[in-house]
Amino acid sequence: LVRRGIYTRTCDDKKGLEPGKFIRVASRCRSENRFVLRAFRDIMR
Repeated sequence: LVRRGIYTRTCDDKKGLEPGKFIRVASRCRSENRFVLRAFRDIMR
């Protein structure tokens, strides 16, 4: 994701979530949201 300019944060400090299993991604608008979703789809293939 970082290679595509998408930065994430871990959710290790969030109560009730198992450390090392969850990340947080934020987008500001619809086009950025589409970009992030496309990147996830490409990576998961």
